Amino acid sequence: MAVSEEASGVRGGVKLDAKRLGRGVLGVLSLALSVGYLVMALGMPAGEIASPGPGMFPTGVGIAAVVISLIVIAEAVFKRSEAGPIVLPRGYELRQSLIFMATLVGFIVILPLAGQYVASTLYVAVFLRFAGRLSWLRAVLFGVLIGAGLTFVFSAGLGIALPRGIW
Repeated sequence: MAVSEEASGVRGGVKLDAKRLGRGVLGVLSLALSVGYLVMALGMPAGEIASPGPGMFPTGVGIAAVVISLIVIAEAVFKRSEAGPIVLPRGYELRQSLIFMATLVGFIVILPLAGQYVASTLYVAVFLRFAGRLSWLRAVLFGVLIGAGLTFVFSAGLGIALPRGIW
């Protein structure tokens, strides 16, 4: 009894599996978000290499994100299939993933209200406290140093205005 290509999961000599499909879907979603981000970044003044404007860095990030998304899509289309089921994180990996997502969402929500320095300081401190398992003192110390460092590099070093918050 012959098995059809659809029933066997093989189409055109290429095995269709959940990992390739997931990678393709992720690539397409990432591409859509990346293009939207890039369009918004292109609306900001880029400045020049000698005097970068607030849009230069986001434009570079947007271009890189589009390229990476296209690579992910190409890999899903052209790479040989991978055997095995998709395994979602469990236990420690799930905890770390949830901590990362929660702190990132918190950073995005707090940024327009508190500004770059406060938001990045809180993000780093909370992330390091829970994901890195540092004491509150060390996590806050690293948060202050990294928040101040990022703010200094972009504001003073590159002359790029960062979100100040409502203060």
